Amino acid sequence: MFNKKVTVSFILYKENDQELIDWLDNQPNKSKVIREILTRSLAEITTTQEEQYARILDILERLQSRPVGIISNGDVPQVTEQVEETEPQDMSDSLDNLWR
Repeated sequence: MFNKKVTVSFILYKENDQELIDWLDNQPNKSKVIREILTRSLAEITTTQEEQYARILDILERLQSRPVGIISNGDVPQVTEQVEETEPQDMSDSLDNLWR
């Protein structure tokens, strides 16, 4: 059984996309190379999103495992000890690198 062919087109602008146009002109099988690049890009996007989600979960897990130094007295929380004013360096680095 053969795959059914679907034609997809898009526009390149000579002024803005000349580098892409030149590169495509040198490709012996434009459809194949475009499919390969799109497939690879989609896999990278998915992996990146999964990695970011995993990092967020890791940060949340570490934050939840830290003592907060607050107790509840009815509806009004009270600080029981001096809570560190700055975040730990490893958490700071994780947050800074989250979207890179």
